[in-house]
Amino acid sequence: MSYTVKAKRWRNGWELHIEGEGVTQARSLLAAEQAVRDYLATLHDVDEVTDEITVVPDVDEQTKARISRLKRRQTKVDEQVRAVAAEARQVVGDLRRSGLSVSDVAVLLNISRGRVSQLDTAARA
Repeated sequence: MSYTVKAKRWRNGWELHIEGEGVTQARSLLAAEQAVRDYLATLHDVDEVTDEITVVPDVDEQTKARISRLKRRQTKVDEQVRAVAAEARQVVGDLRRSGLSVSDVAVLLNISRGRVSQLDTAARA
């Protein structure tokens, strides 16, 4: 089973409206899922609730749009970081195989010798 929980902001945290079950509270969104699990376990007299819990914060449309835009941008940045890391491993591996020392590669790429060693090890793997 799965539960969709609408989280509504209030003075002391968040009201958690559990579809078809009731309402509980949490001080933060971070604590919301566990609060719902605890509430449901008590309500149904079980030791543990392992069902899927989806907490949906109730925020205005402008905020939702801003969050969505930010998440899309963050995904693109993460992809670029992975691509740069792969390229760095390749370049370091190539430079080291060409006979350059760790120190020389560090100077060329403006990174620490330790980072060169990490990238070189990863390039060999």
